[in-house]
Amino acid sequence: MTEPGAAAPPDRIDGADVAHLGPLLGFAPTVERLFDIETRGERVEHLRVAIPVGLFFYNAYLVTDAVLLPDVIVVGICLHLLVILPIALVVCWLVSRISAVLRERLLLVAMMGVFAVPLFTFWASSAPNATYTMPELYLVLVYGGMTLQLRFPHMAAFTAFALAATWAALVQRPDLSPAVLGALMFQAATGCAFAFYGSYRAELSRRRAYLRALREIVRSDGLEADRTLLLGLSSTDPLTGLPNRRAFDAALEAALDAGLQGADTGPIALLMIDVDHFKRFNDTYGHVAGDCCLRAVATSLVPRIPGATAARYGGEEFPVVLPGFGRASALAAAEALRAGVEALALEHAGRSDGIAVVSVSIGVAVAEAGAAMGATTLTAEADAALYSVKRQGRNRCAVYEGRFGEGRSRLPAAAA
Repeated sequence: MTEPGAAAPPDRIDGADVAHLGPLLGFAPTVERLFDIETRGERVEHLRVAIPVGLFFYNAYLVTDAVLLPDVIVVGICLHLLVILPIALVVCWLVSRISAVLRERLLLVAMMGVFAVPLFTFWASSAPNATYTMPELYLVLVYGGMTLQLRFPHMAAFTAFALAATWAALVQRPDLSPAVLGALMFQAATGCAFAFYGSYRAELSRRRAYLRALREIVRSDGLEADRTLLLGLSSTDPLTGLPNRRAFDAALEAALDAGLQGADTGPIALLMIDVDHFKRFNDTYGHVAGDCCLRAVATSLVPRIPGATAARYGGEEFPVVLPGFGRASALAAAEALRAGVEALALEHAGRSDGIAVVSVSIGVAVAEAGAAMGATTLTAEADAALYSVKRQGRNRCAVYEGRFGEGRSRLPAAAA
């Protein structure tokens, strides 16, 4: 199910995972994996635009180099067009085909090479105006941090490399007086410091925003953890009459095992359904009304799809297994369930997103026929799809296909 290069979906996220950022702005491992899954498509799309734009302006500086560095312009042209250009095009092709970790490391190495070329021509030139090419180096730093948006640990390594290499090149030029050498070294240090700090602030803002959204999701998921634990001792959820989590997990494992043992079951789809903003519903109407709401949602799920098995995981989350459903049919079934809950027209005045009725968000995952996939993996993929749906705005459906930048989703008609 997970394509090469895409991060494997994490298990369930708990409160400790979203507590803080590390010193280099890293998430906890499970959150980092989820972040890579959800931002992969957007990151790849961004790089496919940023890399060609950077190449255009980078090579445009050959015009100024012809004026300021005439003695090494042929070398500069060869390095730009015969080395950096093909490498950059290969990197642009690879960004969607490798893992997030390898992708970001490759970008760091490429940016070091991009920086090294103008620094080398500056060092090798004996032209009197060579020092006027120094701003080109600082623009490469700005591009790496602000336009290419290197991840902060990689930007820290890049600025350290840039400063050390620039200072080394400056001290090797005998034509610079001590005063000029000191001024240029100071400029290099401040340029690297500004690029470093700008990257830090931008990355900090992006990751804090992601954590804020994820904390709310985790808090909502954990509202009734104690109650779910008690209900798991039996096989039936007493509130809705549906199978509980314990019974459903056993049924899902059995269905997947049957497919592996040769039974002609076809693909098996899993829908993970979550009632949107249910905590706010309870806060607005009280827990008695909340229980009535959950019973109404459960009743809506049961008869709508022939052959479906629904359960209550606890809280406001309902899984549904659909034997014989592929991606397209499972997504259509999910949309039918979503529309059915919305059609109940249960009032929800506690929402702040402009939707005045109870709705659900649905994540879909599919185990293909004969695939060696366990219930834990299939559930994790459905959860990853559900997390992505919630971050997109809720009251919609999405199917997990390894990464969400190229996954398929369906929005409700009102939101489309």
